[in-house]
Amino acid sequence: LQNPGVDHVIARELPEMKAYFHKPVMANVSGFSVEEYVDVCRKLDREPQVGWLEVNISCPNVHGGGMSFGTSPQAAAEVTKAVKAVTTKPVIIKLSPNVTDIVAIAKACEDAGADGVSLINTLLGMRMDLRTRKPLLANVTGGLSGLFQSNLHPSTSASSDMSNCGLAASMPHTSYGAAARSAIMTGSLWALGHVAPQNSMRSLVVWANGLAGGT
Repeated sequence: LQNPGVDHVIARELPEMKAYFHKPVMANVSGFSVEEYVDVCRKLDREPQVGWLEVNISCPNVHGGGMSFGTSPQAAAEVTKAVKAVTTKPVIIKLSPNVTDIVAIAKACEDAGADGVSLINTLLGMRMDLRTRKPLLANVTGGLSGLFQSNLHPSTSASSDMSNCGLAASMPHTSYGAAARSAIMTGSLWALGHVAPQNSMRSLVVWANGLAGGT
């Protein structure tokens, strides 16, 4: 995943962000080996500005044949355990939907010490341009996420499964929140404008008041 690297983030981006955002931030961590995950998390653990870590295990394991860490309960648990050993901050493991049994992977992360799971990372798929009748993605197939997922709800099912496991889950939609009964995270929603999250929050309040009979 293209990014400037943890050292640049610590030296430049966190100080710049602190000038206008005065609350703890979440750091999203990716890596191509367990050692890289550990190194990044150890460095971020020393930053008081970072409140918690979201560990993205959808990255290819360069020492494990190139398969994603998130496709194997054993590999997911290995990353989770290694990261938890070097940080005192809460660790949320971001899971991939492109697996056979996401519950088994989530349970492996929980057993390895994860404080929660984030559902879900990018869906593998294809979207067509109806005007040209050609794929919208340059690579034909690839990751569909954020606004492209607006009519897809596989993560609602995953969220419900995770709730039955007793894990925290994050979803950018009211129906996901109903299934997860936990935190809701907004990502690509910001592309609709800086007030989009506030509008989403108002919708959640209306929805919750409706369930409570307007109280």
